[in-house]
This record gives sequence, structure tokens and C-alpha cells, in this order.
Amino acid sequence: MGKKITSSSPLDTIAFDAIPSTWQYSNAITKHSYTPSSTSYGGPASGGSPYTSTNTNTNLTGDEKPCPPGKHMGETGTCVKNKKTSRGSRLKKGIAEDEALGKTASAARKRKRLAGWQTAQKKRTGQIEAGKTFGGRLISNISTAFQKGYDADGDGKIDPQTETKSRHDLKVEGAKDIKTMEDNRAKCVSDPKMKWENKKCVPKPGTQNKPYPNINTSSMTKEQKDCSNQGRRWHNNQCW
Repeated sequence: MGKKITSSSPLDTIAFDAIPSTWQYSNAITKHSYTPSSTSYGGPASGGSPYTSTNTNTNLTGDEKPCPPGKHMGETGTCVKNKKTSRGSRLKKGIAEDEALGKTASAARKRKRLAGWQTAQKKRTGQIEAGKTFGGRLISNISTAFQKGYDADGDGKIDPQTETKSRHDLKVEGAKDIKTMEDNRAKCVSDPKMKWENKKCVPKPGTQNKPYPNINTSSMTKEQKDCSNQGRRWHNNQCW
């Protein structure tokens, strides 16, 4: 049992001896480098010390210095602005990463967002081509914001014959189309005779007019024969 600490107890008790030195902990975060002193170290009382404290990192070279936000280190060794990418490009990249990791639910959500972005871009493009300014586009969008249906062309009017679907319905349909296109592209690139170009599967140069061998063309339709003559295969009512 240790001594009981009272107001009359001496300061050299076991309890006080167990308290660590706060100076050691407060100075552990600084960086010290040993610098030989020309004079002998006479202890704290003499004011001398063989150590010099350096709080700044002086070991960074030019390549290791970070660039400010929005910039990256270029080939010339200077910071250059990051190239901006569209929301659509970022979503496509995210979809590919999710599919590679097996995150099918996350990829499906990103396809829906991508479809919504494409729908909005199509509407905005139509408005700009029609000569509408930012204010004109804003007025058109507000005028149909609370009406049933979706103003797909952005003219400020909803035609019940052609624009009866809501934006949510268009996003769902667009997400399905994106998934279908991804599957078609995967099948296309797996065929050594085909390549994916402008969102279509086309034959590679040198493979046209070479029908697949041992194919009975007598029962084929005109579309199927044309597909076979191009060196492509008819599958699921599509020419691959």
C-alpha cells in the first residue's frame, strides 16, 4: 500500500512519481535534428542544448510539393488546371467501376441518373437551338413545372399527344436503353470481326462481304441475308 496523500504529505510520494513528464509529450510532435554544438552541453541550467527544433518540413522536392485544389502536376513540373469532365462522363465511369466490382444496384442507380442527365441535356439543346436565352429557358421550365406530363422540347407547352410521359418515366426507360446498349457493346467487342463505333456494331475493315460458312440463306429474310453478306450474324432480330 502506498502512502496516503494529504496536505502534509511530502511531494516525493509514489503517486506523484508515477505522473509522466508533460514536457516529453508536448514536444514529441516536433521534428528534431541533431546538430553538434561547438560548446559542451552543460545541462538545462546552462541553457545549452545539442538539439535544434524544426517545425517545417524542408525535405520536399519540387515533384513532391502538392498542387492547389483544381490543379495537378503537369509534365513540365508546374501545376496545371484539371480538365473538366461532364456529369455524363463521370456517371459512365462510375457505372463501369461498379460493374467491375459487382455492385449492380449502385450501377443501376447511376444509369437512372445518367438517363435523367441525358434527358435534361436533350431538352436544353433543343431550347438553345430554338434561340432561347437563359431567361427564356427558365420561364419555359417554370411554366410547365407543375403540369402533368413532361415538356420534352422545352417550348413551354405540353402536348398531350406526344408528351404524356413524366420525367421519371423517361428516366426509367432511358436507364433500360443504357443497359441494353452496354450489353450490345459487350457482345460486339467480343466478336473479333466486329467493332463498336458511334453506338453501333459495325464490321472491321476487311471483313465485309464474307458471309459465315455453312449457312442456309434460302429461308432468310432480306435483312438477314444483307447481314450475312456483311460478315455479320443475325441474332435476336439484330445484325451483329
